[in-house]
Amino acid sequence: MAGGSKQWGGVAQYISYQFDPHVTLNTRLGWYKDVADGFSTGSPISANYYEATVGVAIKPFPENNILSHLLFRPEDRYDLADQSVFAGGSKNQLTFSVDALFTF
Repeated sequence: MAGGSKQWGGVAQYISYQFDPHVTLNTRLGWYKDVADGFSTGSPISANYYEATVGVAIKPFPENNILSHLLFRPEDRYDLADQSVFAGGSKNQLTFSVDALFTF
């Protein structure tokens, strides 16, 4: 594909469920196809990527005028590929992350 067009694409499905004003469960499933020899991923080869993510959105103070804008989001993500594209030549990886947001 050197000098030619590059193609990649994917789909994702998001589902959220709010248990109460403090906690929302968030899930995501995704598929991504890179047929551009890693042009969009940095991998040296083309691959199919699959991912599943489960997390929660936590609002500690949903009724407070100022602190209701504070949000914590821990999540676990599992990635799987049909080629060895992850660190150490693996076809899968597990990631845990957390972020904090204050919207205004």
